[in-house]
Amino acid sequence: LLGSLGIDAAGLMKAPYDAAGAWGTPTWLVPPAGGQNNFYPAYSPDAQWVVFNRSPSNTNSAGGDSSTVSGVADAEIWVVAADRSGLTMQLAAAGSGPADTWVKWDPTSYLDQGRTLFWLTWASQRAYGLRYAQGAKVQLWMAAFDPAAARAGTAPDSPAFRLPFQDIESGNHVAQ
Repeated sequence: LLGSLGIDAAGLMKAPYDAAGAWGTPTWLVPPAGGQNNFYPAYSPDAQWVVFNRSPSNTNSAGGDSSTVSGVADAEIWVVAADRSGLTMQLAAAGSGPADTWVKWDPTSYLDQGRTLFWLTWASQRAYGLRYAQGAKVQLWMAAFDPAAARAGTAPDSPAFRLPFQDIESGNHVAQ
């Protein structure tokens, strides 16, 4: 709806754009599925992957759960191959906290022992050591993404870590 603060029951589409400034016919990357909401997509630096958030309970992307500062208590981190091959997976090792939202790619690719890695950041209300209990404070977290592992169908993500430069008393949402 026009004027709505967020979206719900959404899928993700991809539309070609040509040099003349014309949009082509959109196709589904992630079709809407019963009871889910897919939102906040972002392309990887090589444009081969799209990371996005999914709410299995179809919570509106602007929130709806007043018990969470970042809005979507059940938000998960997912990735889909941009070539529409159907390869879609949850980044369970990285995104296992409550309200893992606003996931974004670091714009640079890295080489680690000959393999390409990308880094992702997002806001989460997961517990942080002995400082904060789960749900207490929104902080920025980061994890690696291995595109070759994703193509091979194995877990492409590393466990997440809290970015250390944050003021422990502030709530942070997007690493930019």
